[in-house]
Amino acid sequence: MQTGSAESTVAPGDSLPGSREPSSKTSFNSLQEFWDYHQVPHRIKRILIANNGNAAAKCTMSLRSWCLKTFSNENELELVGMATPEDEQSNADYISKCDYIAKVPGGSNNYNYANIDRIREIAAEWKCEAVWPGWGHASENEELPRALEEEGVVWVGPRASTMSALGCKIGSTIIAQSIGVPTVPWSGSGVQAECVSGTWCVSEEAKLRACVGSGEALLELVDCGALGGFPLMIKAALGGGGKGIRVVHAREEALAAFRQVTMEVQGSSVFAMQCLTRCRHLEVQVIADRYGHTLACGTRDCTIQRRHQKIIEEGPPTCCDRSVLDALQKCAVDLVAAVRYVNAATVEFLYDAEKNHFYFLEVNARLQVEHVVTEMLIDVNLPAAQLQVAMGLPLAHIADIADFLRRGPPVAPRHCIAARITAEDAEKNFQPTNGTVLELHFTSSPHVWGYFSIGSPPSRVHQYSDSQFGHLFATGRDRESTRKEMLLSLRRLVIRGEISTNVVALQQILESGDFIRGHTHTQWLEQSRVCSHPAGSHVAVPRSTSASAHGPAPAHEPAPAHDPAPASAHVSGPNGTGVGEGVLNFVLYAGVYKAACHFRRDAQAFVGKITQGQVPPTLEDVAVFDLVDKHNVKYRLECCTAGPNTIRVYLNDSWTDVEYNDLSNNRDGDQFTSWYFLVGGVDGRHRRVGYQEDRTQDLLKVTVGHQTCTFTKEKDPSQFRAPYSAKLVRWLVPNGSTVQKSTPLAEIEMMKMYLQLHSESAGIITHALSEGAVFQAGDLLATLQLDDGQVFERPKFFNGKFPNPAP
Repeated sequence: MQTGSAESTVAPGDSLPGSREPSSKTSFNSLQEFWDYHQVPHRIKRILIANNGNAAAKCTMSLRSWCLKTFSNENELELVGMATPEDEQSNADYISKCDYIAKVPGGSNNYNYANIDRIREIAAEWKCEAVWPGWGHASENEELPRALEEEGVVWVGPRASTMSALGCKIGSTIIAQSIGVPTVPWSGSGVQAECVSGTWCVSEEAKLRACVGSGEALLELVDCGALGGFPLMIKAALGGGGKGIRVVHAREEALAAFRQVTMEVQGSSVFAMQCLTRCRHLEVQVIADRYGHTLACGTRDCTIQRRHQKIIEEGPPTCCDRSVLDALQKCAVDLVAAVRYVNAATVEFLYDAEKNHFYFLEVNARLQVEHVVTEMLIDVNLPAAQLQVAMGLPLAHIADIADFLRRGPPVAPRHCIAARITAEDAEKNFQPTNGTVLELHFTSSPHVWGYFSIGSPPSRVHQYSDSQFGHLFATGRDRESTRKEMLLSLRRLVIRGEISTNVVALQQILESGDFIRGHTHTQWLEQSRVCSHPAGSHVAVPRSTSASAHGPAPAHEPAPAHDPAPASAHVSGPNGTGVGEGVLNFVLYAGVYKAACHFRRDAQAFVGKITQGQVPPTLEDVAVFDLVDKHNVKYRLECCTAGPNTIRVYLNDSWTDVEYNDLSNNRDGDQFTSWYFLVGGVDGRHRRVGYQEDRTQDLLKVTVGHQTCTFTKEKDPSQFRAPYSAKLVRWLVPNGSTVQKSTPLAEIEMMKMYLQLHSESAGIITHALSEGAVFQAGDLLATLQLDDGQVFERPKFFNGKFPNPAP
């Protein structure tokens, strides 16, 4: 392998060549004493954290921890944070952990955390000596360190020139293939970098030749076969975290995918590459100082992904032998050394286990959210190490790294698994959600630690934030014991509110046979559908022996029966989804809530009339509700009171009683959240059940533990409503045009992602909102004048029964 660098690679147990031996002195009375002792060129005390969410939360924790360990004073450094109105209103955790907060405009990150001019102004106004960028936002924009250098502010990251070379996905791939690191066929295959005075660099002309400048240019590459055939991956050079990346499976998808990538990462160059299937995603954590020393801290396996964004990370990788990991780390160090890189970086690779071959993917010229996996394996505080490198310390003089090098490889094996907690609906392809969090309870243990970006409830995951709001880390003596520790922690984790979370999906992944055996790849999660099962749908309900076991049904006309089925609760709905005991519990709980609210309002109206001296209305004995689940199955429930705080719910020829206690001091309104404690029901268990009702949409969410079922009324096919809160970027079809079913109608921006909404009916569309409008879930986006003779699938009535009640 070629290399034009004299930098040194360091492994545990090595000393750092060319540096004096580190002193055993690791504690100091003040920063001043620390600076004087190490003779640092940059004396940093006040730091601007140019980020929010998880990044800002982790930075405050890490730097406070380092200060306490080094100075016995966690406030020795002064931390300045940035906060939008949305972050303040959401009760973001990092805000209370900073010494000062600079308020910035709300909205998308172009106005705040990714705005270079604003960050520079804040750093100057607050007299910060350094800026820590974290991940996402402006962390990989080379213009930011250039702007800060003009202000005399230290950038806690790589130099702008090395960011331009490696932080750019195009430049890094050109350098990688130039020094012999394996790459896949891509739009820049054959383009070479230059080695000037021992440093590899890429000219702008070379980058331009590797770019895909337009959708038409992309089609030309596809047609000439330069990318090796489908599937292809289109990527923004400045993208990251799942943003600015699309997989294209056919030629007709290319233009739309190209536009989405350019919109998600505006101003970025775009390139295309062959998309490898059934491979694993491995990455090497690297840190380097300004004196030519580079350390490969370890390797992580980040194969479990959705939307090309990691969801579970672990280390060390168990999918390959030590020789492969050594080769990966050598390539990673050679690559960062080739440009004389300084500070933390992550070098990512794709590994084909069948061929036992790896390929370069990209370099993240920053710290990554999953860096904690490496921290927990080698006991090094990486954000603190970043700061000390920025001050000018050699790696050997950073206490954690010196200890790591002195210890050598760990005697006892250790494994770490990380799980990202996100506000996403796994049953809807991990679509982001946002809203209020009313309860968050996480209990750490000797083997599991975690942190969250939101503060004590009530808090909020807002529409401009990243969908990830928490991260858990488990360690153990081996992979299997670590997996069990994480699984137990996820089962104990309590998150309740308006958002959907991936907590159940994470448990399903960890319990799957493929994950346990290590038989996964980067597309496994989407292809296996391991997270696509609704709550309780896999549990069969015993056949009811007779209606008399539950008592007589009320004297009302039974629900009409479409597609007659046996008198059993195990009836297949649309898509072949078996309706099991778990789902029937949610149906029952929904009925209890609807009935309790109905009878309470009825009683309040009765008392109100009497108070006013008027003749009160007759109190209703029975309330009838139709509930439709996400599989378009309709349940007709007839409810009546059966005692104080007891609701009897009838389903076809069966019934069951549930005692309830309203814990929420509920009030009427269009939207509200309630908590009930229920006793009895399908399985006889006691449960705390959460409800979120939006009467403007006739929508009810029922939550038990981590599982949520949503019930609605029948949809009006002539109305095109928003599935979630977002911003309308543009209409994809003109107003008044004719659209077909599944036609892409609109492009929206939600939580930094660009998504398309598709028509569920055919007809003539009339826009109800203008481009740029911000809307809420359930808002009317457009109406459709439906085609004559169009047939719509109406909900199918559930014809089964509640099972025999538990003793």
